[in-house]
Amino acid sequence: MPVDGQVYVSCPLAGTPWDALTVAHEFGHALQLNCCSGVQLPPVLRETAAFVAEAVVAGALALRDTPLADPVCRAYARRTLTDLGPIAKRLRAALACPDTPYDDCWNYPPARQIAQALTQGDRPLRTGIAASVFRGDAQLGALVSLLCSDAE
Repeated sequence: MPVDGQVYVSCPLAGTPWDALTVAHEFGHALQLNCCSGVQLPPVLRETAAFVAEAVVAGALALRDTPLADPVCRAYARRTLTDLGPIAKRLRAALACPDTPYDDCWNYPPARQIAQALTQGDRPLRTGIAASVFRGDAQLGALVSLLCSDAE
């Protein structure tokens, strides 16, 4: 949250491997706020930055032989499955019924897919595109096109 020109982060920690992802997620939000101060971003782009940060931390830990690596990577995989499974299913149902009240979680499936396209596969961390997400000048349509080009 920006306060008096400063970015403050607050994370609920539980003493579990999920904490590493929570800190990474909130750091992603803070970094984006710092890089594009004053720019109003759509929630999907805000969550994309946070999920890119999670992916970078999980990926970096996966390359290290530390006791934290395996539990954090498993937690990351579970979070991803939840966002692209049950939450995506709720989003699809809501899209079919326009009177459904808004749920902020609906931003997670597309943001998670975009973050995966930027950080995984044969072209991991498409640096320029990821940087544009953090700077606040990424266009959502271009990011969705990136998903479509990866599917081909």
